[in-house]
Formats: sequence, structure tokens, C-alpha cells
Amino acid sequence: MWFSGNDRKSSDHEEGSGMSSKVPPAVHKFLLGDQFNIKLSELGKLNRVASLALSSKEDGVVTKGFSLGIIPLSIILFLGYVAAEFVAYFVGLIPSDFYLALVGIDRSYFDRTMIKCVFLVLLSGWLLAFNNMTSELIRAKARLALTTYTQNIYIKKYTLSRVVLEKKIDNPDQRVTQDIDKLAQSFMTVVSNIIISPVLVVYYSVKTWKITEYVGPVACYVYFLIGVVVTMLLIPMVSSRVFRQERAEGNQHVLIRDKSEEISFYGGEQKVREEAQKSLKNLFRKQISVVYYGFPVSMAANFFSYMGSSLSYAIVAFPVFSGKYDDLSGAELASKISQSSFMAMYLIYTFTTIISVARDLADIVGYAARITSFWDELDILNSSIAPSWIHESVDETVQVVDISISTPSGVELVSNLSFSLKKGDHLIITGPNGYASIPSNDESPKVLFIPQKPYMVYGSLRDQIVYPYGQLVSNSNDDSQAKLVRVIKETGLSHLLKPEFHLGFINEEHMFLIEDFEGVINSGLEITHNSATWDSMLSPGEQQRLAIARILFWEPEFAFLDESTSSISSDAVASLYEKLLELNTTIISVSHNQNLIPYHKFQLELDSGISFKFHGV
Repeated sequence: MWFSGNDRKSSDHEEGSGMSSKVPPAVHKFLLGDQFNIKLSELGKLNRVASLALSSKEDGVVTKGFSLGIIPLSIILFLGYVAAEFVAYFVGLIPSDFYLALVGIDRSYFDRTMIKCVFLVLLSGWLLAFNNMTSELIRAKARLALTTYTQNIYIKKYTLSRVVLEKKIDNPDQRVTQDIDKLAQSFMTVVSNIIISPVLVVYYSVKTWKITEYVGPVACYVYFLIGVVVTMLLIPMVSSRVFRQERAEGNQHVLIRDKSEEISFYGGEQKVREEAQKSLKNLFRKQISVVYYGFPVSMAANFFSYMGSSLSYAIVAFPVFSGKYDDLSGAELASKISQSSFMAMYLIYTFTTIISVARDLADIVGYAARITSFWDELDILNSSIAPSWIHESVDETVQVVDISISTPSGVELVSNLSFSLKKGDHLIITGPNGYASIPSNDESPKVLFIPQKPYMVYGSLRDQIVYPYGQLVSNSNDDSQAKLVRVIKETGLSHLLKPEFHLGFINEEHMFLIEDFEGVINSGLEITHNSATWDSMLSPGEQQRLAIARILFWEPEFAFLDESTSSISSDAVASLYEKLLELNTTIISVSHNQNLIPYHKFQLELDSGISFKFHGV
């Protein structure tokens, strides 16, 4: 392979959004008082996300056997909401029947009403539970579809590292997990309510009009508008303070958690404790401010919540006192009053539902905007996925031609770097901290790159060693099995072959997982753990030994070791490098360890400026 600097251009580091990573754009707008600011272009982004989820062919998303797909489930959910509203109407009329039976002292009618009540309430409860279950199924399937698509275009060679290094997208992992989940959680509910709520407003307006004439609907509309105006006037008083409190909450212990090791080394706990106390007092002041400014908002909300029921009786009072119902008996009048109050209260409730749906729509549009902007950036990165300055070699050499290397922020590390390595020309690269090794452009065992902190995959000990080319090895291959055992022993990890070593880490608290074996466990090769468990059960030195075992197993043509033995003792490092040199593998090391120089034929010294020295050892 060879690297040409003529095609490579450094890009300046671009910071992500200055907005708090914990608050999506739409939520941020709402907290600042702009509750319903939704642009048509943003609705288009929501449509893009929804279309992708509905059209996904991912296994588990589409209909398969008795497992319904996301499209039929969405239709069923919509029909379920319609049925629930239909039943709710008859449940709301039940009290009027009870009034008629009790005031009229009609036992037979009371019994029939009770039976009808039990049936309707059971049916209503079943529909609500069924709709909730269907909504959660859609949520899970939509999340599977959207997350699978995102991971397929995100976790790719070069793309993953560039997203992290260039930082053009803030919090990509949050977008993959939280944003997709929150959008999937409420999308169908919001869409169904958007369709159903206007129909309910018209229906209950007509029903109320028939009972109270124009007075009922007009009173409900005015009450609704007054509530909206008062709420929009009061919310800005507290919204910005809530936002500042949330930001302070997020910052309280993040730095302490991330820098705990450095703090311990410096012995700076006293200073950090003082800073934490300052942050706590600042958070306390913001929280008290929210409490005081939240009082009028809470008072208004409670007033409009409870006043609605009283308003419904005030509405029905007009026809009662005007003599419209003078011809009704006491029982019939009580029944009519109950019906009228229900119609008015449900009309008011439908208005409040519309407000809630509008806020929820603003939220999911914000999540959709974050998700699609992430997709757009990934599409750009994937369109030029292979760096143009890396080319395939035809003679098994490494040639570096006029390369200039910079950090993501644009700081140049080395300029006009050129050298050539033939197979077997082991190279060590030395220099100040922060100087990076040359990247690989190979997707086969010809080249392996071993970083300072190896990645421990979800899987067994076998999976750790054959990573990242496990698909090329058969589990039933006896030669591969024997070679796995040999390299494990050669790297000083024989204890990992003992089942009892692994079983000692299995408990519910850490959720250690064992899969795919039956009966007696004869080898530690097949015991499966998740990535976090491997990180906790192996020391940094053991992890580095395991990574070097990957080289010994695959015997690649080139192996790049970036500080890959920094946590291993000197004697063990010497033994490992001697075994590496026995392979037909060209070793390229990046290290500050001067004891490694004798194991290489050439040395590339990178100075603190942008100059370099390339010479024989």
C-alpha cells in the first residue's frame, strides 16, 4: 500500500451545536416559550423518517407468520383509537342513565344500566390496554427499523472514526439511541390524535349545540382560548429557568466522573469537592428560582383543570333556567344535566388534547430533524468513504509519498513525509505525545491495526482473538482450534482457557452472559461475555496481550502496533516481540519505549515541530 499527500487536504475542526446535548431543538424551543414553531420543511423530515420505518424490510419489522408488521399494526392502532373514543362516548352517558334510574326509583332500569356499565367499562379498559400494547409493538419495530438503518450507514470503515473526530454532529450516540426511541414512542399516538381530535371537536360541538344551542360551544371555545393565552403568557416566566436548571443538572458531576483518575493522581479531591459544592449551590439557586416562578403557572394550570367541570354545569344552566326543560320530570332533568355536562367537559378535554398533541408533534419533529441531519452527514461521508490518498500496493511494500498529517483541529504534526518499506522492514515510529500512526486501508487479514486500548467485542474468547475477521474461521476447524489455544498460551493468557476463571465473574448484578453451550463446559474458549464484562475482568495488560494474540493467530503481512504494549511488563514485551518477529509479518510500531527499537530495522523520529528523521536502527 502507499500513501500520497498530493490528494489529501486537512479539514478544520467544526464544533457541534452550542445547544445543550440533553435538550433537542424542538424541546429547546418549547422551553423558551415557542411551543408550536414547526416548519413545513421539518415536517418533510418527519415524513422521511416515518416512510423509512414503514417501508423497512428488516426481519421483525415486516409481517412474518403470526407476527404482524409495522404497517398492519399502525392501521389496527388507528382503528383501536377510533373504537376507544366510540366506547368512551357511551361510558360518558352512563351517569345520566344512573340519574334516571335512581331519581325515578326504577330498579329494573338500574340493573340494566349496571350491567351495561360493567360491560362498557371492561371494553374500554381492554381497548386502552390493547392500544397501549399495539403502540409499544410499533415503537419496538420502528426503533428496530430506524436503528438498523442508522447503524448500517454509521458503523462503517472511516465513517465511524470521522464522525467522532470531526465532530460535525453533536452526540451521535444519543441520536442513535434516545432520539430514535423517543420518536418511535409517540409517533403513531400523535398522528392518530391529529386525525381523530378535530373530528371529536366537531362531533362534541354539534352535540353540545343541540343541548345548549350556541352558548355551550362558544363558552367552551372562549374558555379554551383564555387558557391558551394565560398559559403562553406565564410559561416564558419559568421555561428559561427550567432550561438553565436542566443544564446545571447535567454538568454537576460529568467532569468529576470523566476526570476521576486524574483527580486521584493529583490528590486534588479537596479542590474538586469545593468546586462541586459551588456547582451544587448554583444548581440550588436555579431550582429555587424554578419553584417560585413555577407557582403562578401551577396555579393557572390547576384552575383551568378544575374549572372545566364547573363550566360544564354553568353551560347547562342556561337552558335549564330559560325554561327549555320545564316539561321534563326530575329524573329526566337530572339525566339531561348529566348528558350536557359530559358533552361540554369532553369538548374541553378534546381541546386540551389538541394542545398536548401540538407540543408532542413539535418534539417528534425536533427528533426527526436531528435524526435526518445525522443521516445527511453520514451520506456525505459515505459518498467519499475511501480516502483518495491511500492506494493499493502491487509489490507488497509500504510507500509514503509527500504526506502531511494534521490533527482534526488543523494543527500540523508533520509535513512532506516520505519513506518506503519492503516486506520485513520493521519500523518503529517515535515522537512526542499526540502523533498518530499511519492508517490502514485493508479489509482482510493482510493488515492488522492494534491500538493502545484494544476493543473487546461481545462474544467468547475465540471471538476476541479472531476479531475482526471471525467470519473467515469455522468453529469446527480443528487446526484453528489448536492454533487458538497455542497463541493464547504464547501470550501468557493460559488462565483464560479455564472455565472456572470465567464462571467466577458470572452474576446477575453485572449481567454476565453465557450462551450457546450445553452440559459441562470443558474450555473457556466458548464462554460468552458482553464487552463491558471483558473490560472489567481483564487488566489493561491482559487486554493488550489478547490483541497481540490476534496478530499471532492471523499472521498478517503488516501489523501496526500503536502503543500496544504500554501496559505490559518489559520482560513480557520482549518475549512477545520475539514471537512477532518469528512471523512473516512486517511490524510497524508507534511507541515511546526505547527498549523496542532493537526489534526494528528502521526508525522514524517525529520532532516536536513538523520535521522528521527516517534512518536505520
